[in-house]
Amino acid sequence: MLMVLKSTPISLINFNPVNPVNPVNPVNPVNPVNPVNPVNPVNPVNPVKCFDITSYYWVNTIILSLWLINLKPVFSDIFFFNVNITSDLLPAFKNP
Repeated sequence: MLMVLKSTPISLINFNPVNPVNPVNPVNPVNPVNPVNPVNPVNPVNPVKCFDITSYYWVNTIILSLWLINLKPVFSDIFFFNVNITSDLLPAFKNP
């Protein structure tokens, strides 16, 4: 017995359409880095001649201006106290 298969035309076959590819999101640009502010140079401290009561000599001493401002009354009292003591102990200051 001979069988003949009836073929279905291709036009009748259902093809599922291909889903479209989603587009790639663009990359956000990187924010530029802010430049670092340069460091201000430190002002040099000027040495001041001060009288050393322990050696009776004038010596170079660094005195910060803020200390002078904050301790002005105390510094004045100490200075005059030292001058009075040294005047009594050694009338002539040695100045090398």
